[in-house]
Amino acid sequence: MENLLQDIQESRSTLPTDSILAIHDIRKSTKYLRAVLKLDTAAPISITRSLQMISRLLAPYRDAHVNVQVYQNLINTGDGLQDQELELRLYQNPYYSDPIPGALQLEILDNQFIICANCLKSYHPKLTGARVVDQVEETFRSGIKAFNKVRKDSGAPVLHSWRKKTKRLWYQLHFLFGEEHTQLIHPVNSSDSLGQSLGEIHDLDVLRFVLPDESDTQLTRFIQHQREVLLTETVEQGNQLFIQQNLSFHQLINQLK
Repeated sequence: MENLLQDIQESRSTLPTDSILAIHDIRKSTKYLRAVLKLDTAAPISITRSLQMISRLLAPYRDAHVNVQVYQNLINTGDGLQDQELELRLYQNPYYSDPIPGALQLEILDNQFIICANCLKSYHPKLTGARVVDQVEETFRSGIKAFNKVRKDSGAPVLHSWRKKTKRLWYQLHFLFGEEHTQLIHPVNSSDSLGQSLGEIHDLDVLRFVLPDESDTQLTRFIQHQREVLLTETVEQGNQLFIQQNLSFHQLINQLK
């Protein structure tokens, strides 16, 4: 646990020199640590709240830069996709033009790190046995529920919820069982690849929210097309992980008992 927090703090130290990479690493690491904390029902809620605040504080910076990156990737795929009004809005976003958090934000950030560090000193996690198995199974069940909802409603909020649950599952499996396994069809590998695919759709949705609801340009139509292609792929991946690999998942986590 303390090593995970140390990784986050090391990324914090690089904010002034490499803010975009540091923000990405901090947010990813806070989500990882939050997922691991969910394995222990006795984990202090104050740590989770501080980690959530850190992630939310940095979210606008992440979104602003990913929006530009996704937009550039899209317009490079074909002619007629450039949108000058959107470009102006993206590049003038203060979270993009000034990517380093201000003094007040950094102070809040550092205070939350202190809260986390102090809580971890007196926290002794119990991450073995049947209790951990129960928590991972609950994460898996929540992923199945979210997957079934997406089959009926693939709107951005529902899909984002499925993405968060899938990422949480991968973080927990990765923490408990290590890196990717040589066996391609494996719950650790499948949850990782599904989370990445859902992340691509999420990035498209975040960019689409910047555009007016009534927008009907070649770019918006292309975004919708790309989303539909990715959605078909993720539903197939979801079926593989949550339906076809159900037995493999339970055989894997039963090793913890």
